[in-house]
Parts: sequence; structure tokens; C-alpha cells
Amino acid sequence: MAEKKGATAAQLALAWIRAHSNNPEANCGTIIPIPGGTAAERVNENCKIVELTPEDKAKLDEILKTTPVSGGRQIPGMDHILWT
Repeated sequence: MAEKKGATAAQLALAWIRAHSNNPEANCGTIIPIPGGTAAERVNENCKIVELTPEDKAKLDEILKTTPVSGGRQIPGMDHILWT
């Protein structure tokens, strides 16, 4: 899907996150993704806005429902100070 949209996987992931912002179906308020970047090129790349259609979002949601999640969500030892 990213290739079809002329985007990177990271750009597609950021678009999916933004698609949940202020979405009553997802029970989410305003979400502002703050991607990291170790090089200026990555930071600029992450600034590209990729638009998702409702069909794109639904397809990504289905893929994610069948993908097992592994690993922690926060930096070890910091989860007690973060909202989860």
C-alpha cells in the first residue's frame, strides 16, 4: 500500500496514526504523532502527509488485527510515568 501511494512504510504508519485523531469510532481525542529521526533526511521524510481513504484505513486495521504485537510499548522502567 505504501508503494502504491508513493510513500514509505513509516509515512504510511504515521498516516494511520493520524487517521485515528479525533475519530469517535476509535474513541480517540487529538493524536499528534511525534516521530523520531536520527538524520535530517528521515525527519523531512516523516513530514510528508500521506492521505488514507476510509478503505485504506479499514485494510490497515484488518492487517493489524491479525498481526501479533510483541515487545514493550515504552522505555523499560518509564511505563509508570506514562499514560498507557
